[in-house]
Amino acid sequence: KPLNGMYRTSQLAAEKPKVAIDWNDIMAEDLRQVLMHEFKSDDMGGNPSQDLMLRAVDEYIYALDIEMHQKLIFADVSDGGLYNENDPSKSLDAVKDKRVYDANYQRFISDLEARFDDINGRQDGGALRQLILWRESLDLQPKKDEQDVCSDLLATNQAIFEKMNCIS
Repeated sequence: KPLNGMYRTSQLAAEKPKVAIDWNDIMAEDLRQVLMHEFKSDDMGGNPSQDLMLRAVDEYIYALDIEMHQKLIFADVSDGGLYNENDPSKSLDAVKDKRVYDANYQRFISDLEARFDDINGRQDGGALRQLILWRESLDLQPKKDEQDVCSDLLATNQAIFEKMNCIS
C-alpha cells in the first residue's frame, strides 16, 4: 500500500517531506502532493482510499503484512525480528538496542523493496507504469508521462532511473 505509514499534516509544511528512506526530490514532492490530497476533509473532496486504485494493491498489502508483521514486529529477535518471545520485556528497543534494531529494520526495508520489485515486475509496464497509473489516479500535477518521469529521474537520480527501466 503506497501510503502505508504514519504521516501527519505537519509534514505538509516542509518543502520536502521527511521519509524513512532516501527518496529523490521528485518522489518526495509527489508524496507531499498526495498527503495534501489525502488530508483534505471529505467535504473538500478528500478521498483516503485513492491508493487502493493501484493495480495489484492486494499483493502490495500482503507483502507488507508478511514483511512487517510476521518477519519484523512479531518475529523473535533470534530470527531477525524485534520481539523477544521468551521475555517480551527484553524485546528490542529502538533507542537502547539501536544498532540491532536499525539492522533489522534495514533488512525489513530491503526485503520489502525486493517483494515490491517482484510485484512491479509482474505488472504490464513494470514499476514505471505503476507510478504513472498511481499519479493519474490521484490527479497529481503537473501531469507526467513515462518520458517526463524518466527525464526527471535521469537528471536527479541515475540509480532510480535505471531501476525504473527507463532505458528500454
